[in-house]
Amino acid sequence: MRQGLVVALVIVAAGCGQPLPSQPSSSPVPVTSGPTRICAEPFRDVPQPVSCTEAIGQVLLRLGPDARFVHAAWFNRGLPCPPNARCIAPPAGSAYVVVRFEGGRVSVVPVTFVDAGISVGAPEDPTYDIWPRSGEGGPRLGAPDLGIEAPQEVTGRPELPYCGDERGELDSAARRCFFTAVLDGRPAEFVSRNNDNTPITPAFEIYGYSGRGPVVVYRNGEGGTSARWTREDCAIAPVGDEDTIFVTQECLVIQLP
Repeated sequence: MRQGLVVALVIVAAGCGQPLPSQPSSSPVPVTSGPTRICAEPFRDVPQPVSCTEAIGQVLLRLGPDARFVHAAWFNRGLPCPPNARCIAPPAGSAYVVVRFEGGRVSVVPVTFVDAGISVGAPEDPTYDIWPRSGEGGPRLGAPDLGIEAPQEVTGRPELPYCGDERGELDSAARRCFFTAVLDGRPAEFVSRNNDNTPITPAFEIYGYSGRGPVVVYRNGEGGTSARWTREDCAIAPVGDEDTIFVTQECLVIQLP
């Protein structure tokens, strides 16, 4: 994977305001509206008492009326290092939610893990550019005819700039195209086909991003039943694998008629 696609797990110190304790929750609560959710890989050195979606939700509550202007939110253990400065190791049990507002303004909200969930600090405006930027051009326009029978919601979905169609093997270029489009807030679509159609692997996955809100995944063929289609409204997370590039997680699954 190219440098800059995954936020480095190093931080600079960020001050905290008066904390706002979160309410404990027994399970992740996916959302189908609101900002695009970008999640970190699981934290391995400390317990993570809340999901990515819950952490972002608590930060949106902390932002109050300003939350309606948030375009995307990235939950991560740390922040990128500032230019020409020494990085500082993250304090134990801490993380950050970086929010990008409509228009491009970015704020950093520190969070601390506590027994009851998380404690949310005061938002701060960073002194340097911390939102990851891909530096890549957009995908080409126009997706091909997929040549499949599917529910109206699938066949009538809006046309989006097309990143590619992987068949059987991972296509890292198409996956990188889609993930960087999400980072940049640009619409994109990516298709993954599994030629084997095994009982545990979907035959078709269509990943779509409108430029805001959740990543939408249409899946077909799970359980070996080709007529079964679902829609999943998901968060997206980078992975440290130069072929896979990203995974979706914390999805709300809807069975399509």
